[in-house]
Amino acid sequence: MLKRGALLVFAVACAVVVSGSTRAACTLPNTLTNGQPADAAQVMANFNALQTCATAQAPAGSVGSVQYNADGAHFGAAGPLANGELIIGSTGNAPQAATLTAGPGIAVTNSSGAITITAIGNGGVLPTIRGSAIQGASTGSNLTVTWPTGSAAGDLAIIFIGSSWAMSATPANWALIDQKIGSYWNGAVIAKILTASDITAGSAGITLGGSSDWIASTISFQGNTTGVGGLTSLQNSSGVAKRSIPAPTTIAGALYVLFGSGRTNSAVTITEGTPLQSMNDGVAGSGALYQSTSHPFFGSAVVNFASTPAGDYEAIIGVTGP
Repeated sequence: MLKRGALLVFAVACAVVVSGSTRAACTLPNTLTNGQPADAAQVMANFNALQTCATAQAPAGSVGSVQYNADGAHFGAAGPLANGELIIGSTGNAPQAATLTAGPGIAVTNSSGAITITAIGNGGVLPTIRGSAIQGASTGSNLTVTWPTGSAAGDLAIIFIGSSWAMSATPANWALIDQKIGSYWNGAVIAKILTASDITAGSAGITLGGSSDWIASTISFQGNTTGVGGLTSLQNSSGVAKRSIPAPTTIAGALYVLFGSGRTNSAVTITEGTPLQSMNDGVAGSGALYQSTSHPFFGSAVVNFASTPAGDYEAIIGVTGP
């Protein structure tokens, strides 16, 4: 039998644990009233129940973790949270610690105890295509590549080239975005902000290392672009009917331009975006130019050749808006 003082201490301890705001209620098997004789077995049963309850309600996870109701009787933990992480719900699952993901034109900066969200670049406004064109031939080493209709001074012009012979040198005042050299088929991408003199001339001159099949596709953008924001490209000296090219990194406010070409006299199509231009030179050179206003490639785009080429070149670039 317990003395009154011991019983009173036990009762007060139970009340503190049961009524604490950070704890769920603990149910004790025996109700003891102050002043009544207490059976030691009942008291120990209450103590054991209290210990089990307190253990079940102990904080989960490491220091700094955020607690949640795991199963109605136990705590679960998410975290500890890193800079910028929040507790984010997941239907039917435990909440997760995760950071915010920036959409087009948005930057998310995570720091200790703070998340900063800002608009970047153009906030997702796409550049405007002025025009596009494609041309090619089965012979020629000195190419005259004309501007798309409507091109004006201040426009960004980009020329994609697929050819049996590689480009000998980058034309004066043009930026070389990409060049890949190999057997049977080569490729290059060059870019320039057009001047009034360029518009008057009406074309650009490109010199190849020899005379054979070539395809050149040009696209111009109204002068409010901020330039080329990304590139992926492939060159292959062995033919395949379907060539997969990885998509470039997602760029805020970018319109993606896709170019596929090969040493084959057959149609060329691309699985992503919408077609702008396509042709073959009538002998052994073919190409296509596509554009996409989003980044839906799911890791890659596929260039399809109706007839397997002897070699091929593909490129994807992102052009950013104002």
